[in-house]
Amino acid sequence: MISSAERWRRFGILSALYFAQGVPFGLFSQAVPSILRQGNVSLQVIGLTSLLAAPWALKFLWSPWLDRAPFWAPGHRRRGWLIPIQSLVVLALVILAFVDPWKTPEALMAMVLVVNFLNASQDIPTDGLAVDILPAEERGRGNGIQVGGYRLGMLVGGAATLWVIDAFGWQTGLLATAFVAALCVVPIIFMKEPESLGIERKIGLGSGLGSMWKFLSNRAVLRFIGLIAAFKLGDALANGMIKPMLIDLGLSLGDIGRISGGIGFSAALAGTVAGAFLADRLTRNRALMVTAIFQAIGALIYVGVLGGEVNLTFIAIAIGVENFLGSVATVVLFACMMDWSDSDNSGMNYTVLASAVVAVQGVGSILSGFSASGLGYTMHHVVAGVIALVGGLLAAKMYRV
Repeated sequence: MISSAERWRRFGILSALYFAQGVPFGLFSQAVPSILRQGNVSLQVIGLTSLLAAPWALKFLWSPWLDRAPFWAPGHRRRGWLIPIQSLVVLALVILAFVDPWKTPEALMAMVLVVNFLNASQDIPTDGLAVDILPAEERGRGNGIQVGGYRLGMLVGGAATLWVIDAFGWQTGLLATAFVAALCVVPIIFMKEPESLGIERKIGLGSGLGSMWKFLSNRAVLRFIGLIAAFKLGDALANGMIKPMLIDLGLSLGDIGRISGGIGFSAALAGTVAGAFLADRLTRNRALMVTAIFQAIGALIYVGVLGGEVNLTFIAIAIGVENFLGSVATVVLFACMMDWSDSDNSGMNYTVLASAVVAVQGVGSILSGFSASGLGYTMHHVVAGVIALVGGLLAAKMYRV
């Protein structure tokens, strides 16, 4: 039986690892769209920047390599990858600090792509470790802590970085973000892998690739990936244009940072707790059904914000509600994904499913720019809410393990 101290040690290391992921992803998904819109970049182009997240959708292609102990660190199947990758993330953020996003947006996009590649690669051993050390009965709480750590990282990389950039400039904001990312290397250095995870498996890389093909050839897995698409598309469509919409409503980068960082993060953190409760107490189908409704509400609430005069209080409430409900849904979906990843190739299997999530989010974000531009923000959120509800309820009906 796992002791309470060991359980919380595991939760602690997972929190640190997912926080490390959230920092650069928050910069890309939260800060960069706001900065681009402030520079009068079109909604269509901002939506297309989601293509820079392609490494997150394609990471399953190199996951078999990163699901094994590297040759320079035999016996350290996860830690051997995490330390060098996280160190390279820090270096990339430092370089990005010396890029002028307004004068050389091409260089900004290139460095964002590099950071996304490194961050997506870090996710492979991290997800593998999470699946390996969390038994089924702890996956609700484990995913709540995972999403909480990730959201906190997004707060630092997104809202907090926006506030620093608004107050002190781009370079200071990015160097501060790089410093925080560097601190994330420390717990990885002192991380101890369970002996069973450090042992190099007796299979070759070819077997790992074969296992990935077998996993993807499974009709049940393909059906589950379709479920992910149905569940996430409406939510991704709504979220893609929230930050540009706030800029167009007249909010400053500082306003967005303060509201997202204060109300948004607090609500998201509460949502991870509620999501963990739902994932542990309800059947997966019922939990998916409830959170499908939640995601639809999260999209539709912005219709009320857009219906009258700009009011920071109403905007803050909408952001809080959307972040809370979105976090609940994320925890439940991730718990379902872990249920499908119990095998010797846990890191690879979970990575394939996580890649599907990001691919759907990318498609939704790309479409969001064209939808918001063509339909207007109000009708855009109505359409997104309907898709979220119908798709989510369909996913709940489809779910089987």
